[in-house]
Amino acid sequence: MKEYEKRYHEYLINHVNGVVNAWVDIRPLLIDENIITANEALKIDQQILKHDASKFTEEEFNAYARRFCGANTDLDRATFKIAWDHHKTYNLHHHQSLKDYFGEDWHYYIVEMVCDWISMGKTMNNTAWEYYEKEKQKVILPEMYQVFLERILTLLQKRQLSQERLKGQA
Repeated sequence: MKEYEKRYHEYLINHVNGVVNAWVDIRPLLIDENIITANEALKIDQQILKHDASKFTEEEFNAYARRFCGANTDLDRATFKIAWDHHKTYNLHHHQSLKDYFGEDWHYYIVEMVCDWISMGKTMNNTAWEYYEKEKQKVILPEMYQVFLERILTLLQKRQLSQERLKGQA
């Protein structure tokens, strides 16, 4: 394995662990606030455990590793686009794919997307809410999905502000 592939593999493992940790953190809150049911949470548990599994496939791994951890100058846009399109096909937690998905479990993918944003935020030094606010114009979802997403993000934002206030009082 090349050095940039090792770095990408390590990043990917950390990211997936971050998604799992984000889910463990927000799961009780979403149940307590009646955003999801306990039965839905069990289904999301299974989904979260498979988060970004396609990034370990031949169709994606090398292109992502070269793009993000290697000398990406030798990776043409078309090659990365093939990997990204493959990823979106197998991972509905991306708004670019979810906008065209109308299965009954669509809200599971919204929850996973939020966990993905939380994990990415740890790397990018922002929150899921901050990411959403910055990218809002690009996040085109059916209205029902958008309302659900914003309900979760607002809840997380309020919780974060509440925790910051408590720290300030200590």
